[in-house]
Parts: sequence; structure tokens; C-alpha cells
Amino acid sequence: MTAVDKIIEEAGSANKRIEALSGFCNNGGIVLYGAGLTGRTILKKLQERNIQPLFIADDTPAKQGTNMEGVAIKPLSSTAEIQQPYALIVTMMNPDMNFSSLKTQLHAKGIEHVFSFLELSFLFPADLLPYFHFDVKENLLKDRADINSSFALFTEAQSQEIFLNNLKFRLSLDFDCIKTGDKDEYFPAGVTNIPDESVFFDCGAFDGDTVKSFLARKKNFDQVFAFEPDPANFNKLLLFGAGLEKAVSEKVHVFNHGLGAAHGFLRFNSLNNMASAISDDGNVVIQTMGLDEFFYPMLKDYTGRIFIKMDIEGAEPQALIGCKKLISEKNASLAISIYHNPNDLWHIPLYIHSINSNYRFLLRQHGNDSMDLVLYAIPE
Repeated sequence: MTAVDKIIEEAGSANKRIEALSGFCNNGGIVLYGAGLTGRTILKKLQERNIQPLFIADDTPAKQGTNMEGVAIKPLSSTAEIQQPYALIVTMMNPDMNFSSLKTQLHAKGIEHVFSFLELSFLFPADLLPYFHFDVKENLLKDRADINSSFALFTEAQSQEIFLNNLKFRLSLDFDCIKTGDKDEYFPAGVTNIPDESVFFDCGAFDGDTVKSFLARKKNFDQVFAFEPDPANFNKLLLFGAGLEKAVSEKVHVFNHGLGAAHGFLRFNSLNNMASAISDDGNVVIQTMGLDEFFYPMLKDYTGRIFIKMDIEGAEPQALIGCKKLISEKNASLAISIYHNPNDLWHIPLYIHSINSNYRFLLRQHGNDSMDLVLYAIPE
């Protein structure tokens, strides 16, 4: 039995926490904690099942005293007034929040039963899954052979541990098996080594935060190409570029494009933040490009190092197809987010390996609760 198979077998037992959460939902004793976009989505799905929360807890002053879908928004402290047994369901998840720590803090406030909305998703998978890298076990385990094949590509002990812990978390929702993120995003010590002769592609540049981190490490480089499709984020990226010294800004090029397998036009959900993403229900239309189409001819004879970073909210598989030549022929170093789709953890390493077997694969967990999981593919 492989290490992967052992994780899968251990995750087959019933989850008592989800069983307990089911009881609270059936008895009408739940409070949602967080009146954001995720909270609204979950509330609507609960209401479709005739499950009505007691109220929504949110400590944002501007939201208190209002309502969401007819449910009152109150301060978290209002939970002290509840007379019946209830469950507090946390509807927030971001790389800077650690659910286990938050649960401990809420227990200290006297809130006994604290759950993540992910546990609610496992209770109502038809309504709430897939979500980012989470899906029902049956769908994940259809890829059991690929999971094993992908795991075999990782020879470093730390990467193997991260892989197995992420797999276990996705199958069991055991938050304690995911370590706190290291925050050393895209340029971790001992992983990425970028020489002075280098071209950096920042795919999903947001407001220039990663370019800023790159420039802090590399005073000498050849070119930076940064891509950000969200209009508001792109304006921030422009302002960042405008604030650079002239000698640096002349080598930094920004594009209001998304990345894909080839040039095209797609609907995009512009949220003016890091969660903006391609969506069939998007509120704007963006152009996409494939990196090979525009940049491979320019770099065909380039002898320096090419480094491609991707954090593009689920579009990574298509964008990797769009830079197949840069990977297979130019041995580009890669830093790819692999937590946006349920099967990215195994399909993306396998795809890269299929077009270029000359890579060493490493994993690093930069965010909390399995967020900001990044694959590093480094040419041998």
C-alpha cells in the first residue's frame, strides 16, 4: 500500500463533526459568522433547503442592523443571548486566517460548537461543491491512479509531507493536519534561484506585490512581464510601475490581459481584489493570450533563465498549455498555484512532466488552511 493509498483508506471513516452539524441544521440552531460573498452564497443555499439561520454574526459596524436575504446581521457578541444549543458556522476563508486558532478564540468567548463552512459543504455537496480545491470524495478518488503518479514525482521529504497532508485535509477536513503557512511566497529560500540574466513573467500580478518582491531580490534582471485582467487591479499595477525608478521601469511591462491556451475573449468577474476570476457570469469581458504565441518568438534564442509565476484563480491549466514551448524548449522555472481546482495537485505536475521530464518538483504551503499552495518546477 502506498502512502497515498493509506491516506485514502484512513479518510473513509465517518466524520462525527459533520454528523453533529447536520443535527444543528435540522433543529434550526445555526448562526453564520461573516456577511461577505461566501456568507451570502451559503445563506441562499440553506434557504433553498428551508434552513433559516438564527442570524448572521459580523463585527463590521456598517453591516450591523441591516440584513442579508432577510436575515438580521448582528455583532458576534449577540450569540450570548441565544438560549438553545446552536452551531456557529464560519463563512470566511483566506490565506491569513487559521481556522483552528479562530475556533480556539471563539471557544474562549463561550461559543462551544464552531464549524467551518467547508464542513457544511461536505454536508450539502450538491449545493456547495466543488469549491476551490475541495470536492466530494468520490470525484477526487476517480483520480486515484493520477494522485499516486503525481506523488511519485516529489522526492523531497518536505514536499511529500505537504502533498499527503493536503490530500488528507481535502478528504477528511482535519484542519489540524495542515501546518501554518510560511508566507515566503514565490521566492522561498533554497527553492528558487534566479540569476541576473532572467526574464520574469508574473501571471496574476494583482497590484504589483509579487513584482515588488522580485525587484527586492533582483537588482539586475533583463525583463519583467506582468499580467492583470481586473481593470481596478490593473490601475493599481500601473501606479506601481509609475513609481519605479526610470532605469527599472523601462524593463517592466504590464498587460491588462488574462492568460489562457491562446488569444481569446472571456467573461471575467471583476471584484477589484485578489479573488477576481474568469467566470461565465462575469461582469466584464477580458482578452486572454497564450505566452508562447507572443513571447516564444522573442525568447527563442534567449540564453538566460525564464521564470513564470501563475496565480490566476483556476485558469492555470489552460495557461500552462499556452506556454508549452517555454516549458518544453526553454526549461522555464515555474511557480504555479495549485489550490484553485480540485485536481490541480496531481494534474498540473503530471502535465508539466509529460512535456518536459527535466524538472524537480517541490511543494510549499504559503497560506493557512491549505490556501496558497504552490508547485515549484525547477529544471535539473
